[in-house]
Amino acid sequence: MNTIPEPSAQLLADAVDGGDALNSIISDISQPVYRFCLSMLADPALAEDAAQDSLIKICSSLETFENRSKFSTWAYRIAANRCLDLLRRKKSRPEDSLDAIVETHDGDESLASGSGDAESAMLADKLLVEAALAKLEPEQRSVLVLREISGLSYDEIAETLAIPAGTVKSRIFRARQELLSVLKELMPEEKTALGTF
Repeated sequence: MNTIPEPSAQLLADAVDGGDALNSIISDISQPVYRFCLSMLADPALAEDAAQDSLIKICSSLETFENRSKFSTWAYRIAANRCLDLLRRKKSRPEDSLDAIVETHDGDESLASGSGDAESAMLADKLLVEAALAKLEPEQRSVLVLREISGLSYDEIAETLAIPAGTVKSRIFRARQELLSVLKELMPEEKTALGTF
């Protein structure tokens, strides 16, 4: 899991004034925020922009964080809202195919060569899942990414997305079904068996 860590209350209080405490928090959360945005947007450049926007918003809003929820839930809400805004602006599903996603991984030699070793197979599976996630509707993608990649509980997802826990469960159920359907389209000759989803 690639989750946003929970800073101590003292570190958060010190971070409001900036300096080393703020730098420490940003250092700890920047990679998980970026990975979340990448999973949501399936576009490294767009994910980088979304992550930067999210980090700026987190920093500028720290003094408004009231500790009513976990810091990570609050930070995910900011990143999720930014990603959902970007996805809605597109007004269409991402055009990412497996080939396009492979290109974003710098033409990985082992994958391109089809060497067949375990590492190449794992990377191919990861890219296939990323391509399938990119085809899901934003609402489905967000609950799956928060649950399966970021490791949030149903209650944390509900709080992050400001929806009821029952809605989270039904969206995850439908998203998993849709993901498997998309995976079957991408690789119809093979069985799709994903232990994670």
